[in-house]
Amino acid sequence: MEILRRLYLYRIMHGPSSYIVAVEMVQFKNFTQAAFAFSPGINLIVGPNGAGKTNLLDAVHYLSMTKSYFSATDQPLIQYGKEGFRLEGKWYQHEAEHQLVCVVREGTKKEFRVNDIPYPRLAAHIGRFPVVMIAPDDVQMITGGSEERRKWLDMLLSQLSGDYLLHLVAYHKILSQRNQLLRRWVEQPSSHVHDLLDTYDKQWIPHAEAIFQYRQQICAQLIPLTTQFYIHLSGNKEHIQLQYQSQLHEKPFAEWLREQRKLDLQIGRSSVGIHKDDLQFLLNGYPVKIHGSQGQRKSFLLALKFAQHQLIVKQKGIIPVLMLDDIFDRLDPKRIQLLLSLIRLEGFGQVLITDTDPERLTAHLPPSSTSVNWIQLTYPLQGA
Repeated sequence: MEILRRLYLYRIMHGPSSYIVAVEMVQFKNFTQAAFAFSPGINLIVGPNGAGKTNLLDAVHYLSMTKSYFSATDQPLIQYGKEGFRLEGKWYQHEAEHQLVCVVREGTKKEFRVNDIPYPRLAAHIGRFPVVMIAPDDVQMITGGSEERRKWLDMLLSQLSGDYLLHLVAYHKILSQRNQLLRRWVEQPSSHVHDLLDTYDKQWIPHAEAIFQYRQQICAQLIPLTTQFYIHLSGNKEHIQLQYQSQLHEKPFAEWLREQRKLDLQIGRSSVGIHKDDLQFLLNGYPVKIHGSQGQRKSFLLALKFAQHQLIVKQKGIIPVLMLDDIFDRLDPKRIQLLLSLIRLEGFGQVLITDTDPERLTAHLPPSSTSVNWIQLTYPLQGA
């Protein structure tokens, strides 16, 4: 297929991948102290449930994004009874090896260094060593509410643009302040509320408009890529559609704010804005979340993530690490075969895959796959 040819061409054009060489964990989740080495190609991480396969992927994600993929705070990541954790990784990129170190201690500021140079702001690290993660609960992006889809879109854009992340942080800070003002007014009305709202709105509008433009631009590229990946994963049997939905398609944000101010004061919160944006996913003209099977929903999710991977390659000239956590569950053998035919391509760079069943992996990998690196975890963990 055309998409497979293009993936290979991107790989040639952009040179070596960005890949994780090794990671060491101290008091991180169920690892007291452990170290693992990876190959630049396909890495298969196998072992029973509870052995730490997902935690190993999360350590790599943390080194890339300065936070866990699964937890909003650091506290659940600290091994029980300990006061902090340390992650250290060697990451190959731009023909050089980089040393990444993160130290988290209770009650102190997180430390994050690359080649012994600390970051003044953690946001400056986002996107430097990109990753794309796929986990079982990600299907909530298909079946859940709009917040899950915005979160994913924000994560993608934050890896592509530091300016987007700055606009996003500023937007949500003003949103929080504006909502606090509206709640106070409901409890204790004041004649100054309109002047204060005018001030907030004047600061708010440029950030909303910038975010809207970024999302429009990325969705224009995301939609055709996702469609092509899904065609491959479904064996060209199903038709999908994606639609970016935003109130700002209808009229400018400033006009929305003027029209909705009375309602905002009545309900005590901001009723319009890009925090209401959504992505709609359709399969053969019907919502996937309602009419799609488990396999179709998972294929849709995989197509979105693969499109995310390719967009990072195109815009940053870096091939991100692709991490797939227990993604073969609820996929029929045909879809598994089609999926592995994609990730075996050289254009995907380094891939980390976890599974409880090594026989399922070997059944779909060609006998000549000598470049595959196997990592076997046992339970209870040795050294944990």
